[in-house]
Amino acid sequence: MATDTKIEWCDHTFNPWIGCTKVSPGCDHCYAQTLMEVRHKRAVWGRRPVLTADGTWSQPRKWERAAETFRAKHGRHQRVFCSSLADVFDNKADDAWRGRLGATILNTPSLEWLLLTKRIGNAVDMLANMFSYDVPANVRAGATIVNQEEAARDLGKIRAVAAVTKLKPFLSMEPLLGQVSLAAADPAWHQYVGWVIVGGESGPGARPMHPDWVRALRDECAEAGVPFLFKQWGEWAPLDHVKLSRDLTPAASLMLDGTRVVHGGAPHIAELVRVGKKEAGRLLDGSEHNGFPEAMVA
Repeated sequence: MATDTKIEWCDHTFNPWIGCTKVSPGCDHCYAQTLMEVRHKRAVWGRRPVLTADGTWSQPRKWERAAETFRAKHGRHQRVFCSSLADVFDNKADDAWRGRLGATILNTPSLEWLLLTKRIGNAVDMLANMFSYDVPANVRAGATIVNQEEAARDLGKIRAVAAVTKLKPFLSMEPLLGQVSLAAADPAWHQYVGWVIVGGESGPGARPMHPDWVRALRDECAEAGVPFLFKQWGEWAPLDHVKLSRDLTPAASLMLDGTRVVHGGAPHIAELVRVGKKEAGRLLDGSEHNGFPEAMVA
């Protein structure tokens, strides 16, 4: 479960273990659970995570060996998303596994490790244990935030993580399920958050995302000088974004508060259509937004 990836914000995914439990509204339609239980017939959600094989654990060393070639071609370090099928800071994962992961990170100093979690409150203590209170310069922690409630609850925890890492943490706001103002949650958020990624939901049961939610975060990041990356619309796209490709009828009308209504057309109501992730694409107001944080120095 370590591979190259087409995810827009990283180059590889690495899963030292697999499995998780749902702790957020963003988990409701978990793509990883669907992937493992439907495609791979492995029921590991809601149970104890399962350690992956030694072959998976050997992949980061392979990427490290290719570091010079990659950097010469791309002008930067490789980014590794850990874990796409689990959570590094899950209490149900063994501390010994995290220790092994810490050793792997220390032995691959040319890789930028992106440790994304829905349990950011565990991160400070677990990072301290993984690295004996000295987090290396190639670790960037990230937190998933999907609505204003999570922003208000977790930004202070992210600030605490920023105090122990050399690279500023990032926010993955995917799936974005409501209007979020980071400044309303903490006016100083931009001082310790180094990157914001936003995306809509994909897969069965995907919920639509109001385009004004995305625009507001784009503008907030621009004003604060924080890199902004728009990853995808997901299954749903604004009707005016795709209507030129074929005749479509809106399948959902969404108000700013996330409420669905029968008829659109009023101010602040977005008409959306379910066209699938590929056709929906990732253009926002006609442009891609591919902001990345400051480069890792090593």
